[in-house]
Amino acid sequence: KVGQLLMAGFEGTTVTNNIRNLIEEYHISTIILSSKNFVNAQQVKKLICDLQKIAKDSGHKYPLMFAIDQEGGMISSLFDENYITQFPGAMGLAATGSATLVHDVCKAMALELKSLGFSINLGPVLDTVTKFSHQLIGVRSFGSTNEEVIKYGKAAAQGFRDGGLFTFGKHFPGLNNAEVSSVLELPILTETLEQVEKSNVVTFKALIDCGLMDGISAAGAAVPNISPNEVHSCLSPILITDLLRNKLKFDGVIHSECLEMEALFCNIGFRQGVIMAVFAGCDLVLVCHDYNLQKEAIHALSQAVEDGILDEKQVIDESIRRIEVLQKRLPSFDDFFNLEDLDDKIKAEHQELSQLAYQKSITLVRDYNNCLPITKFVNDDLPAEENLILLLTPVLQPLYSKNSCNPKNNKPNNKIFPGEEVFQEFGKMLANCSANTKNERGKNFKVLHTSYTANGLTNLHEQLIEKAKVVLLITSETSRNIHQIGITKHISILCGGSNHKLPSKKPLIIIAVSSPYDFFYNNNIGSAYLCTYDYTDNGLDNLAKVLFGKYRPTGVIPGEANSSNKRKIEAEAQSFKKSKNDFSQRRWLVDEFNLKRDWKNLINLASNHIDFSDKEEEEFSQLNSVNLQKFSNKIYHLLNDNADTQKHFVVRNSSLNVLYGFILTWYNGHLKTGSILYILVDKAKRNQSIGESLHSKAIKYLINEKHCERITLGCAFPLIGFPNLSNIWSMSSANKFEEHSSKSLNYILKINGLNSWSVSEKLVRQLQVVGIMFDLCSNFDEALKLIVKHYSKNPMLYPLYKEVINDIKNPNKKDDAKIIVALEPSNRSVVGSIVVFTNCSSVSKFFPFIEEVGVNENNESVDSNNVASKVGGLVGLIIDPSYENLTDVFKLGLVCTALSFLKRAQEDSNGFDNDGGINDVLLIGINKSKNNINNFRDNGFEIYKKYYDCYDER
Repeated sequence: KVGQLLMAGFEGTTVTNNIRNLIEEYHISTIILSSKNFVNAQQVKKLICDLQKIAKDSGHKYPLMFAIDQEGGMISSLFDENYITQFPGAMGLAATGSATLVHDVCKAMALELKSLGFSINLGPVLDTVTKFSHQLIGVRSFGSTNEEVIKYGKAAAQGFRDGGLFTFGKHFPGLNNAEVSSVLELPILTETLEQVEKSNVVTFKALIDCGLMDGISAAGAAVPNISPNEVHSCLSPILITDLLRNKLKFDGVIHSECLEMEALFCNIGFRQGVIMAVFAGCDLVLVCHDYNLQKEAIHALSQAVEDGILDEKQVIDESIRRIEVLQKRLPSFDDFFNLEDLDDKIKAEHQELSQLAYQKSITLVRDYNNCLPITKFVNDDLPAEENLILLLTPVLQPLYSKNSCNPKNNKPNNKIFPGEEVFQEFGKMLANCSANTKNERGKNFKVLHTSYTANGLTNLHEQLIEKAKVVLLITSETSRNIHQIGITKHISILCGGSNHKLPSKKPLIIIAVSSPYDFFYNNNIGSAYLCTYDYTDNGLDNLAKVLFGKYRPTGVIPGEANSSNKRKIEAEAQSFKKSKNDFSQRRWLVDEFNLKRDWKNLINLASNHIDFSDKEEEEFSQLNSVNLQKFSNKIYHLLNDNADTQKHFVVRNSSLNVLYGFILTWYNGHLKTGSILYILVDKAKRNQSIGESLHSKAIKYLINEKHCERITLGCAFPLIGFPNLSNIWSMSSANKFEEHSSKSLNYILKINGLNSWSVSEKLVRQLQVVGIMFDLCSNFDEALKLIVKHYSKNPMLYPLYKEVINDIKNPNKKDDAKIIVALEPSNRSVVGSIVVFTNCSSVSKFFPFIEEVGVNENNESVDSNNVASKVGGLVGLIIDPSYENLTDVFKLGLVCTALSFLKRAQEDSNGFDNDGGINDVLLIGINKSKNNINNFRDNGFEIYKKYYDCYDER
């Protein structure tokens, strides 16, 4: 079902197994074709027919939609001189000044594409360019004012529709002033939402209001002042849902920018990008090339639906509804199988239309001393070698492969450098024009053509300029090709150029074959300045005719004819004020934690992204590698336990295998209680709903899968804490909970130097009076009965004792954890108990902070003999409440007995592995009470850390 939300491309000129699988198994709805799928018109027609047959045979309800980027000009995916007519691009068409001509051209383009089986042309371009910006969109736009773009955008959209294609306006919200960021390596739109509403989206709104938009192509630009957390605008719910859907009332299909972008991979990962695009409001996710990524996109969407991240009815079904609105308007499968070619008469009419459009588009920006036609500078009395016309051209990327229909003509020419062939044909056109002129007027001259590069002019260039009667200099996008500016100035000097003069009879005619603004503002350079808006063969052929006087150039740079009214439509356009509370939350795909895959990333995230207080940061900076490694090992062993008591989740960038956040959960089956042990989000990704996504996933798991009756934030077992922090949960987020927590505060106490510790005489006397007995537990059921009877609601005690008892009973497990019990002397019933363990015990994995004790900041053991010291642990101290008056004495008795046991363990094996001495001991879980703390202080303990059993619950 979710496969219908994929717009896929593929490599190949025939049906591949990959695209077949996407159609048959995943039932994708839309395929985008480009030059990589094209040999000639008949081949692509057969390809589309074959793909439609696969769709029909695999049970598709409607035919596939085939999309293409065929804007005309320099953006034409398909080229076949025998079938596909080359037309000017948007700015070239607008330069004609005729909306009717724009309509007719777009209708002709649509008729040709529809006859091949296409149903969508990704256009028109509705971005408004500005002359002062770096020309990201450039001549692909209809002009520099919203008024021009709306006028010709409407004509183009109506033309596409009249020709039988769906229209997809682009690139929403409008890449007007966008520039490519060298840091992000993607376009960046710096306008605020208010600015975008007042200017950028005005063109889209105008066509939406007229009902001319079947779809919208969302841009991939960054919008830091609108959605700083979204890398690409097509991932922004603010732009796609709030603005486009809700405010502009657009209910057509929206497709994302192609998500195969390095910036997206690095920032959030491909899978997250897919989910965010659909959640933002896109109906189609565009993945142009990679089959594995296309499958990954579908699987990510499926998982998101299963996890409830994407609502199936409100999101998926609505997108499918909009897609099917278009599919229902498609011809039938049988119609696609029997498409007829355009007849020769229509193709001839299209060629005439192309010639007319190019002829009317060529713009003469300025002409000092009437330089055109250039034949006026030729001396009829001189031989052709002395009537030299010099053509200087840059090295540019070819727009299309010449003679692509005939592979035999595609042999490389080793005599020219790559890119020089672009204007090779134009040189021949000029030569042909000169021959025709000679026959008509008796003129006799020669055309020489050479290229220039970023290396500048050579001596040969200078010699040719000196000999030439006329210099024709081609430039293209000087804002990107800065070297062309310097070279043009150099040539101007060599031609003796000065303002409004032609010294030495050396005219320099500058021809911009892309943006008209290359030298629009520099009136001191060049004798004449022309613009063609593209360097296609049709455009250059008409340029040659203009230069030789076949006809006069009548084109006008869009927006320049009525400069006084440039911003009229912007001022009249309705603005949309954003509601302060109208923010849509991002949603992240949450994966189950995989220890093998995520372990290293989890430790890196945890150690590098904790919010410390100043004091804690200083302490943590002193943490040695041995200490941290031991701590990490404890966490590893805890998470490596396959028991159903735990499950953890992560938000990750799957492309880079980087964690952006994790959440650890625990399940106490005895109390039917679930706990969130720990949640942490990368600092660079905070305030982007990652924590919310993790929290939602954890709560859903604990409620729906574990059927918990109670959920807590924080947990005393396991007690997760980071080394060298005075508080177990001392991060800034936990501090906020602590301020409002009504839960019981507990302490971890510590004895430094067990060797020098001894039981106080006072306690010995008290115990003698009471007559209580202490011993290693042999009747585990009695110990558990005490917990069940009096401490059943304590979240730590029952699972702790069960864990220790299981370890002791396991014959295959050598463990040094023990249970010491207090026995009533008359019947030897258990009236109290405590767990004794060391950092080598299995149970120590539930208290990983124990590893920070026993190693100093110089990575040295605190043991004087430099032997690796163990750390003792005491936990789970309980007393039968019926002995309330003797509770303090019983507690101290159990603790001191346990300490004595640990001390003796250094002298004999006694069930403990005695490799290394026990120097320090931690007493965990002492409730906050002045008398409680003072009693333990009197017996050698000091406060080490503090924690709450939990910070909140539901």
